[in-house]
Amino acid sequence: MTTTNTDIFKTDNPKIKLLLTMGELEFGNEWPDYIAQYGFTAEDISELLCVFESQQLLEVNDGPEMWAQVHAWRVLGQLRAEEAIEPILKQLESLTEDDDLALDELSIVLGLIGPAALEPLQQYWNEVHEGELCYEVVADALAKIVEFNPDTLDQVIEIYRQYLQKPIVSFISLNGILIGNILDLKAVELVDEVHQLFQLGCVDLTILGDFEEVELELGLRDKRKTPPLMWNGEELFISERIESNKKLAEIEKWLKKYADGDAIDSLSELDGFFTAIACSPKAILPSTMMPVLWGGHDSMPVFDSHKESEQVVKSLFDYYNKLIDNLESKRWQPIFKHYKNDTNIILVLDWCNGFLRGKRLWGNIPSNMADYVSGNLVPILYCMGSSNFPINARIKIEEVKHFHKAIEEGIKNVYQIMQQHRAVEGDGLTVARKEPKVGRNDPCPCGSGKKYKKCCGR
Repeated sequence: MTTTNTDIFKTDNPKIKLLLTMGELEFGNEWPDYIAQYGFTAEDISELLCVFESQQLLEVNDGPEMWAQVHAWRVLGQLRAEEAIEPILKQLESLTEDDDLALDELSIVLGLIGPAALEPLQQYWNEVHEGELCYEVVADALAKIVEFNPDTLDQVIEIYRQYLQKPIVSFISLNGILIGNILDLKAVELVDEVHQLFQLGCVDLTILGDFEEVELELGLRDKRKTPPLMWNGEELFISERIESNKKLAEIEKWLKKYADGDAIDSLSELDGFFTAIACSPKAILPSTMMPVLWGGHDSMPVFDSHKESEQVVKSLFDYYNKLIDNLESKRWQPIFKHYKNDTNIILVLDWCNGFLRGKRLWGNIPSNMADYVSGNLVPILYCMGSSNFPINARIKIEEVKHFHKAIEEGIKNVYQIMQQHRAVEGDGLTVARKEPKVGRNDPCPCGSGKKYKKCCGR
């Protein structure tokens, strides 16, 4: 955040002094008319910006002064102060979830400033910034500009269209908020682009629901074709192949039952994790990978019985070995998730998250193959919105589906070159035993860190 070191408390401006003493206002209440009630004018803009950017006030934790910056940005909005656009945009990237008042109100301020903010907002949106929140404020600000200036509707719709054609696929909350703004604007002309975003699994369904809800809201559908979403804790996206494979369904059931905290809790994420283990440049022992699977040594599950413990471990190892068999025979395909009401809507984030979790166990990639491996993993980094990949070098939405397919091809390439490397190094395939039977004094394959005789071997 850009701040100024001007000593705000030494101001001679009585209106600024008043601003420092106004104190807290009720959240959600209408703003005072600062111009009519307190006499603020354009001549005060310079000092208002000093208040807004003040480092002194950021360090105040109690008293009426801590609310002065809120009053300042409200006044700047009511004055339609174009000079405030750049300082506000500079602040956005520093906002966190705790800055709820700023997240709610800065979009209103930019909306009040009006059409002069359109070009800077569009430019900001097209640039690379850290985090999702700053983009959400910009999306809301554009809608607010239309609310206060209806003649800007076509311009804002075009800005939204350009984003939808090259979206940030990993920012599902942003995409949901954006679609909410499109509904508020009744922008029916964007329905095709919105539909594509839903089909890619790039929208947080908890914000507005699914695409059928969008169609209903826009008057394009009289009633639902599929059952409505039920917000009862049931997952809206399910791992592929679960419904047709009892063994896979059983594994996911155990993951849901025993996953806690940072543990892997879906078959899709497990598939990504095990794929990374199989593609490692070195063999990774079960005693190393299992604690990572369960979220750490302190999060290892306490099974209901010794028999169930053996069943879970055996099922996991059987699944892992089958995955390697499929990679070896080139029949492997990733297990992504699909939306219950429409199997054409694919969600890849869980799988990618699992893969990157497993990749952290790789260690250093040999320098002679590092560029090749990294190039083949670009689709995963893109879909995850990794900070190591320029996510805002956005690709066209019709090309995103190719990225999903490219994940599969990239993994096959990485697996092949890693196996060649391990053959040369004398480090064979990472294959788990078909049965979780080990020596009594060996580390338990469940990953607890205990000896087998003190854990699952009891």
